[in-house]
Amino acid sequence: GRLWVVSHGKNQLIRLSADGKIEVVAKGRPFRFPHQVVLDAAGTAYVSDGYSKAIWKIADGKAPEKWVEGKPLDNPVGIALRGKQLLIADPRANALFAVDAEGKLSILIQAKPASCQYPSFSRPAHGPCPANISAYFLTGSSAPTALRHALSLPYNSSRFFGIVTARLLLSEMSS
Repeated sequence: GRLWVVSHGKNQLIRLSADGKIEVVAKGRPFRFPHQVVLDAAGTAYVSDGYSKAIWKIADGKAPEKWVEGKPLDNPVGIALRGKQLLIADPRANALFAVDAEGKLSILIQAKPASCQYPSFSRPAHGPCPANISAYFLTGSSAPTALRHALSLPYNSSRFFGIVTARLLLSEMSS
């Protein structure tokens, strides 16, 4: 097996072999702010790029190409595969999207911003929602409820959820 690494460094997408050899997959800095990488069954890589408001597709041996970009994506961060669909968590858009094999984007879940009126939490230092609210949603709610609440949090509070929301949805759908 190989470990894929997406970074903000000189070569933004690399893979490491079991013996530690580094192979550059995407030379230079094609992404503005890459977050995650996933691979499909064919070995094609997909990279979420929040600042470009895009998902990049990198077929083996090919240069990165923007696969899905622009509205309604606002800052796609979390990605996961479900069969032939790519799931995208975008906390700024307050939504979880799905992209089919042809690149058609659809909304799975979209939430309205929450007012965060939870009496058990103390007043937060920044913004209307406490930073530690994630613990409540992860342990005290079912996955769909957690997703809706997580996507409705202010961006800084929900940033963590950009990484895990798609996986929470996958867990709920498979059970």
